Amino acid sequence: MTQSNQHTQSERLTAAQFVRAELPTLILLALPFVILPIVWNDLPDEVPMHWNFAGEVDRWEAPGFNLFLVPIIAVGLYLFMLLIPRIDPKRSVTTFDKPMPAIRLVTTLVLTGVFLMTIATATKRVGASEMMRYLSVGLSVMFVLVGNYLTTVRPNYFIGLRTPWTLESESVWTATHRLTGRLWVAVGTVFVVAALAMPWESFRYIYFIGLGLAILIPVVYSFVLFRRELQ
Repeated sequence: MTQSNQHTQSERLTAAQFVRAELPTLILLALPFVILPIVWNDLPDEVPMHWNFAGEVDRWEAPGFNLFLVPIIAVGLYLFMLLIPRIDPKRSVTTFDKPMPAIRLVTTLVLTGVFLMTIATATKRVGASEMMRYLSVGLSVMFVLVGNYLTTVRPNYFIGLRTPWTLESESVWTATHRLTGRLWVAVGTVFVVAALAMPWESFRYIYFIGLGLAILIPVVYSFVLFRRELQ
């Protein structure tokens, strides 16, 4: 049986099987659309819509369609990720390959978390400083979770570290993603500890420096590996 046929059969799920497999993610996607009508009358005349680098709200708007924007983006990204196996030219991943459901879940979890923090801040259930602390911990945990699954992502054009050198060589892709996954888990663990131990005003510098290194190091590593293959 060809790899293409195996992928096709693995994706032939009934509606009930699909819902069971994706239930946590589907619940997170639906949550904002359930919560908003419940809290709508409790919302103030203006709600926070943007936070600056210092963690302070720098844009307030009257509640309206803007509150649905993040949930709609979450739904759009989820649908796009379901389509990836069908539109990826490499045809190397399927909808339910090990990392794919987890990546969909983590992405939805982060966006739903941002929505919930916005509502909690607007209704004064959470202060701005508390919101940034929760967001910091959430982003840090996301690093660990994504890193844990990066090591298993097969070559494709949509998910993973897609440099010219990883896309050109499967061995470079595999080695680079093994390094990237371990690096992101380590960096994410440091982030979690730092986010719990210090305020956003201090943590933000650690986060952005760590984020830059977590991206730059694998990119350079993939280039070095590819050059070695050519020699």
